[in-house]
Amino acid sequence: MIVAFTGKDRLDHKKRTIKQFVSNLKDESGLRWLLNRTEYRYTAFGYGGNRADREAEVIELLEMVDDLVKENNGKYYTNDMYERNEKVLKERWEEEKRKETEKLEKEIQSAKKSAQNEFEEKQRELEKNFEEQKIKHENNMKILNAKFKEQESDIVKLKDKNKQDLDEMRRDIELREMELTVRRIETERDIEIRLREEAERKLIDKEMTLREEHRSDSGFFEQALMATGKAIGAVVDAVKGVFSFFGSLF
Repeated sequence: MIVAFTGKDRLDHKKRTIKQFVSNLKDESGLRWLLNRTEYRYTAFGYGGNRADREAEVIELLEMVDDLVKENNGKYYTNDMYERNEKVLKERWEEEKRKETEKLEKEIQSAKKSAQNEFEEKQRELEKNFEEQKIKHENNMKILNAKFKEQESDIVKLKDKNKQDLDEMRRDIELREMELTVRRIETERDIEIRLREEAERKLIDKEMTLREEHRSDSGFFEQALMATGKAIGAVVDAVKGVFSFFGSLF
């Protein structure tokens, strides 16, 4: 088997040879493995260059084919070589498949582990946020309860103050009622005394007048006494009317 590379003109442009390219291949690369299986029988072709360069590349390939045929006893390809290469290719394929499977399994496990770690991290973050919100809520409730108790205390104080104010107002009203009652009694007493004194004075004046008139007319004196009795009754009725009037005021 001979490996033929194309694109030699690009290597020429970079001033590199095909041997330098091959020597820089990684040991684990598939191309390195293939070259090992062909015992590093390879050549390179370019699309550029002149006619002489292209003919030289073709001649080199033909010489490599002739050498390979001579090694195979004049045969271009033997059945043993085919079977051997087929077996090698199958083994290589199985090895590559195993490596890819292992690689895929590792990637899956890594992805699962990464997803699990991410899930656990988010779960821890959620739990942390929950605890923070819980603590915040508890603190808010404590503040609200404290404010409620403070307001409740203020309400009790306000009720007590209102009760004290009402009691004080009630005492003031009772005191004023007592003062008004005393004033009413004193006023009634003063009026009664004044009216009695005035009535007595009028009676005395009337009696003196009647005595003087009696000297001239005894009959007329009797009539005057009757008139005087009626006058006294009228004065008493007037005093009672005044007391009733002041009693309605207080």
